[in-house]
Amino acid sequence: MLADALLERGDPRGEVIQLSLAEPLSPQSEERRAELCDCHEPEWHRAYREAPLDNYDLRGGLITSAIVSLDRPERLDWLVENTPVESLWISDFEAGEDWLEWFPTHPLCRRLKSLQVEAEDVRVAPALLARGAFPNLEKLQLFGELTVSLAQQLAALPKLRILKFGELRDDTRFSPAAFDALGSLGLRSFSLHRGVLRSANVLRGLARPGTLQSIAFDNVTGPADAVIPLAGSLTRLDLAGLDCEGPGLQRILTAASKVESLRLGLGVEYSGGLAAAVRAIKSQPVDLELVSLRIKSDDSRAARDQPALSSVKQLRLEQCQLTNSAAALLATASWPLSSLTLSGCAFDPSVLERASLCRDLKSLEVTSPASPFDVGSFANTVIPSPRLTRRASEIPQRPG
Repeated sequence: MLADALLERGDPRGEVIQLSLAEPLSPQSEERRAELCDCHEPEWHRAYREAPLDNYDLRGGLITSAIVSLDRPERLDWLVENTPVESLWISDFEAGEDWLEWFPTHPLCRRLKSLQVEAEDVRVAPALLARGAFPNLEKLQLFGELTVSLAQQLAALPKLRILKFGELRDDTRFSPAAFDALGSLGLRSFSLHRGVLRSANVLRGLARPGTLQSIAFDNVTGPADAVIPLAGSLTRLDLAGLDCEGPGLQRILTAASKVESLRLGLGVEYSGGLAAAVRAIKSQPVDLELVSLRIKSDDSRAARDQPALSSVKQLRLEQCQLTNSAAALLATASWPLSSLTLSGCAFDPSVLERASLCRDLKSLEVTSPASPFDVGSFANTVIPSPRLTRRASEIPQRPG
């Protein structure tokens, strides 16, 4: 309907919408859509220059997601009247004192499919959910106190499938009953920020529907046995923010037989470091991300664990220290990477320059390295493949 109205006015955005709705999108249609966007996007941005928004995402000339201050309802009125927006990011910073009264009753809320709420006040989450204002919400991120009553409110959102929940205190001990209530949702993805998993069965309720495909932890402490009941159905597993012992980590990875994307935070808290973890990685292709990895100079076990890493196709290293001792792990002919990303890492480029893993590399990205590194020189001399896509930012060049 919006596309028809725009076409009647001669607005090219109507054609963009029609092309985007076609399934499957033919190469000709995709080329035409790209042509329209390239031609008209500057004028579309100019048209929204005075929009009462903090920020927005423009797709096909239309605002599809926005960041909005909650100082007055008129900002949301503008979104309803001028955009098909279905994704909203809000914060209680500079919000009016009565925003929890008027926001849940605004017509925009019934349209939303994605909502991110930044508010560190335990009253916000239950107040937002109390009125049944979000019947179409599929993705939600908010902070609060995950009590049983709040979990029941979340379970009443009929279409919610992706939940990112931030607990407000590091020492909160979750009740199994809260996760039992969330289990009725049939979540596909769940992320938990802060808190303590106090028992091995605390998360078990999330596993009962058998729909969970992704789980992530950030600053969470608890036994590995709490995650194992969920691991068998997961395709994405983020344990970088879970504080558990090395042997426990290995038990989780052994149970995660379907995982395709794995994120680990490996440091001194894991006995055995990387060597203790990678033995459990299965043979199917895996996208692997390692955070805060430090390979000790005396870690002779790294070389014998090379076969476990042969399934890794995409590797991302974040805030890692790669010294010459890492060469035994990285320089292996049995590890044909297609994508390598280094973010905020300290490393000696010679480690990678000697690594035969680079022979099949198609994508290399280096951002904010902790040591000077010339990504162009490295890529041209070590990986001269014409298939290579390079991206670099904030890179201090070597002197001279």
